[in-house]
Amino acid sequence: MKVVDVMTTNAITISAQQTKQQAARLLSQHRISGLPVVTEEQIVVGVVTEFDVISKEGQTVGEIMTRGVISVTPDTDHSSL
Repeated sequence: MKVVDVMTTNAITISAQQTKQQAARLLSQHRISGLPVVTEEQIVVGVVTEFDVISKEGQTVGEIMTRGVISVTPDTDHSSL
């Protein structure tokens, strides 16, 4: 089985420049616990979670997000994860 068989294809994303409040709103509206943080080119540069919004100080997503995200391609074999 490949990652493409189990992945979400229409992920809700946010940019590092958006506010902590905007992240909280998206998380609540979509009933999700985390958002990929992407550049204008849709490159993932981090992840912001409910925990980040609640517990970290900062005004923007870029200030509170987790960096160093490990990602895979859709063709990655699921069993190798």
